[in-house]
Amino acid sequence: MLRTTIMLPEDLKKRVETRAHQMNLSLGQLLRGALEEFLQRDERSRIDDPLASGENVITAPAPLHVSENVDKYIYGKKK
Repeated sequence: MLRTTIMLPEDLKKRVETRAHQMNLSLGQLLRGALEEFLQRDERSRIDDPLASGENVITAPAPLHVSENVDKYIYGKKK
């Protein structure tokens, strides 16, 4: 593992230390777990987004009305 220093507002540090103590975790364990969970959730949301995944990229010439029906082309339905 690599050592990292971060700056936290005093109130946030107190709250996270209290929560770590309640969960019987070290501050480092709590922060590593929270960061891992955040990154996994962020990665899943990118995978679930058809636009971000690239699965609905139009490679042929786009229809003239594509801007009016963008949701249909991206998500498969009108929103």
